[in-house]
Amino acid sequence: TNLLGNTAPDVYYQFTITQTSTVIISTNNSGTNFDTYLRLYNSTSCGTQIAFNDDNNSTTTSVINTILCPGTYTILVEGFGANAGDFELSVSATNSPLISNTISGIADATTVCSGSDPGSFDTSVVSSGGNPALVYQWEASTTSDNSGFASIAGEIASTYDPSTISQTTWFRRRTTDACGTIVYSNVIQVVVNNNLLVANTISGIADATTVCSGSD
Repeated sequence: TNLLGNTAPDVYYQFTITQTSTVIISTNNSGTNFDTYLRLYNSTSCGTQIAFNDDNNSTTTSVINTILCPGTYTILVEGFGANAGDFELSVSATNSPLISNTISGIADATTVCSGSDPGSFDTSVVSSGGNPALVYQWEASTTSDNSGFASIAGEIASTYDPSTISQTTWFRRRTTDACGTIVYSNVIQVVVNNNLLVANTISGIADATTVCSGSD
């Protein structure tokens, strides 16, 4: 029968994944002998189409390569237009966990003076199997390396450069993917030491003042 998409007959399949996964759905197999069209829906009822493909890499077969959250999905295999024939469908799912990363640029326990700029916090790209929907939030704590963390307002980029720091603080970055999975980077402490020797400015005599020999 034909219920959705093109006028060609429809064939439906369902699959369930229990972890965030890179899923490859393909009719690019030896058993396919006509111009296919693939559609992917986000539920058993075909409520929302979330991906489709036709003529993958200039062929008449179809491939969908995407990252999916845990759940049940429906595949529609049909022909382009009214095309019909035999097809061989393959579906593979590879776990794509969100992996925490390491802050670089500032060494742990870096010591600075109060009011100083400690430098920029950089991080490597989070490994998530290519998931583009990552949300970042930098957090800080003045309590310890494992408690008291709160979001730093407006700091949602992959890197963070505090302008100044006035007390010893611990920093980390929270990363959330489209499936709601959360991971944290390592924690970096910046120590504020108010007793550090600081260069100062000579006053009283201007630079390049000119006097006669033997004068005060």
